[in-house]
Amino acid sequence: AAYALIAYQTAYLKANHPIEFLAASMTLDIGNTDKLNGFAQEARRMGIRIEPPSVNHSEAGFMPSETRIRYSLAALRNVGRQAVDHICAEREKRGRFKDVSAFARAINPRLVNKRALETLASAGAFDELGIDRATALDNVDRIMAAGSRSLEDETGGQNDLFASAARTPPPIELRPAKPWAPTDRLSHEFEAVGFFLTGHPLDDYQEVLEALGAETWVDFAAKARTRRVVGTLAGTVLSMRERQGKSGNAYAFVAFSDPTGQFEAVVFSEALAGSRELLKPGSAVLLDVEAEADGETVKV
Repeated sequence: AAYALIAYQTAYLKANHPIEFLAASMTLDIGNTDKLNGFAQEARRMGIRIEPPSVNHSEAGFMPSETRIRYSLAALRNVGRQAVDHICAEREKRGRFKDVSAFARAINPRLVNKRALETLASAGAFDELGIDRATALDNVDRIMAAGSRSLEDETGGQNDLFASAARTPPPIELRPAKPWAPTDRLSHEFEAVGFFLTGHPLDDYQEVLEALGAETWVDFAAKARTRRVVGTLAGTVLSMRERQGKSGNAYAFVAFSDPTGQFEAVVFSEALAGSRELLKPGSAVLLDVEAEADGETVKV
């Protein structure tokens, strides 16, 4: 009865306050990428937009608004809570960052290190500062150098000289970089977030996949939980781990992603021999599969 009451209250909150409910659920599971991906898929199904992370708008938790949820900075890989708290505190003190130079002068590189900045760049957290992701990532060293100079000036009292002269330091001279292709942009985003947040490499193939009869992972998995099934799936290769069986035949565990989720499939020796060159990370492939339920998971 106690569990039923909690289930009723939870269902009520999701039905009547879906944006707040999903934002709170994502904050609760902030360290679980698989669950965050599931919540993001559920948000899309309900017509709720997940806004990408932003150094000007994101907080440590997932923030709800009237029609959308802003992705958390603390949920990104290699960006610790200390770094996020520092960025938010500086933004609160100085106001929103006007450009990447203002951001660089505000941060302490001892608190926001190189890996954190690389992740922020790859995830699109600087997009609103008028700098593309490739340029931001290629200039992480200059952003850190500007932060170090600003920290040294502040420690030495040099900021008072700038204030008295009514001028600000010159902007950072950014090293030009070739903008990423859409697939490269999504690949970097995946590395930073843990899943494809603002799009998917298979999005451009949807009409073709429907014509070929390819199912989405979420629909296929739902059927597989009730009976043994065969079907056709499409997936972007995320990783491959090759193994050797007792008989000496090679097989592999391959992780895939489609717009509805991620799954892993076992590729046996004959199929592996004929498709090994296709199973490289980033490749888009069609799969003929069979699957069945194994407890809570689906074995493909």
